[in-house]
Amino acid sequence: MVHLIDMKRHYYILILLLITITLALVMIGSYYLLLTKTDDINTRNNILKETIGSAGQKQKNFSSVKSLVTDTKSDRDKLALYFVEKDGVADFISSVEKLARAHALDFNVLSIGVEDILIVHASSTQSYLKLKLATKGSWTDTMYFYMLLENLPFKIKFGTAGFLNDVKALDVNSKIKVVLPQWKGEVEVSVVINK
Repeated sequence: MVHLIDMKRHYYILILLLITITLALVMIGSYYLLLTKTDDINTRNNILKETIGSAGQKQKNFSSVKSLVTDTKSDRDKLALYFVEKDGVADFISSVEKLARAHALDFNVLSIGVEDILIVHASSTQSYLKLKLATKGSWTDTMYFYMLLENLPFKIKFGTAGFLNDVKALDVNSKIKVVLPQWKGEVEVSVVINK
């Protein structure tokens, strides 16, 4: 009987030992799962912090660019006056013609073209409106017209220019002849076109 009691005791000790080992294994597994979940949550939190930080930086950059655009609007508007708009070529030519006629010049546009020029340092092209203009009138009016043309608020480049004195004599009456010098001019002009 003593042997049976010892066996029961050993049996209970063995069950208690198995329950203790099982509980220890469950606790170790739970601890491992908890650590894994915590690492996963920390990783997600770090990713979210980086995302929020980069979104905040993007917002700052956007705000900076937005204020820069607002602050430079008047300067950009002034700069835009230096270029002929693509759809404003006819208006530009018309204004040049009016300027010539206002200074008593005969005026003709001999040729109109568009030329794309490679800008090496920017690796891009810039379009230029190329005009060949012909004028006829007094030297003073001719030079004044070209001076005004040069001072228009556009980026204008003058190419080749040639002037020829064409003297004409008028019979006022049979005794007096009046000599009127007429200057014929041909000038190539390039104006930047805004793309």
